[in-house]
Amino acid sequence: MDTGAWVRAFASLIQDQIAATRALANRLEDESQALLQRDLGRLDAVTADKQRCIEALERIESERRSLVSALTGRPEPADFLALLRQTDSSGRLAAYWEELVRLLESCRERNVQNGRLVALRRAHLLRSLAILQGSPAAITYGPAGLASSGARQRNLARV
Repeated sequence: MDTGAWVRAFASLIQDQIAATRALANRLEDESQALLQRDLGRLDAVTADKQRCIEALERIESERRSLVSALTGRPEPADFLALLRQTDSSGRLAAYWEELVRLLESCRERNVQNGRLVALRRAHLLRSLAILQGSPAAITYGPAGLASSGARQRNLARV
């Protein structure tokens, strides 16, 4: 395969990754809204959509790695960006790759924020349950700086 064909193949795969990452970013935003609105039905649907986006990204990444391996003889060079610059002197591939990396980082940050929201909701739920059960233990902070009710968790049953 000539250099022009490699460049086109890389460009196509990276653009597919960018599109799939944008779709994932939209699903993560939808997930955030569903969490804020406590809409469990919507959250279930968004989670399924998010999983499909992740599967698409994994499939495209596998294709990209196969192309890299065919070009270099290695599964992944130490500096993929250097390979892109070497393969495409116009810089187009490197620009696409940098955009993809920025989008993926944004998705990671949104996912962390959504995880924090889930943890906050869970903590609130556990405090509410403790109050309903008549044991509103005082909230203290442990050595890690995390809130703790001081109550020990117990197994209700063993299997």
